[in-house]
Amino acid sequence: MPAIQNADAINAIREAARLSISEGFPTVLNPTVQAIIDMTPRKNRIATIVRAGSNNNSDTTLYTTPTDKDFYLTFASLHWAKDVTATSVFVTLKVTVGGVEQNLLMLGHFTVTAMNLTVTEGRFDPPIKLDRGTPITVDQNTTTANTKAGGSIVGYTVEA
Repeated sequence: MPAIQNADAINAIREAARLSISEGFPTVLNPTVQAIIDMTPRKNRIATIVRAGSNNNSDTTLYTTPTDKDFYLTFASLHWAKDVTATSVFVTLKVTVGGVEQNLLMLGHFTVTAMNLTVTEGRFDPPIKLDRGTPITVDQNTTTANTKAGGSIVGYTVEA
């Protein structure tokens, strides 16, 4: 039967499985059971990019991803407010993934009353890898009157 001889591998498996030394760890494996450990580097998973912005009656760019690093989006939110004369409002948070611009979050409303609405889509786990050198924008369309739309994002960059 195969046996694990490498002490570093044994310790890594023990730590990943959250086993204490006193609980022991089988180093001799059954031929039908294999110990598997993910050795993928965790890189920098601390959110280092936090941006928010809003604009009246026009689009706004929250952030442009770097051209020399990979950017991972971990959180995004979208909000808007309108006055009573804005009969319809459509607000979109747009990102680019795989060369295609995507509507990540969307809000739409049709009414003749003043209102304020916020949608938060929470955390993306796993994070979404966005294309390099592309903007993250809040686009808004309204048929008439005054609106204010914005959003916020959280993410991190990784040297590739």
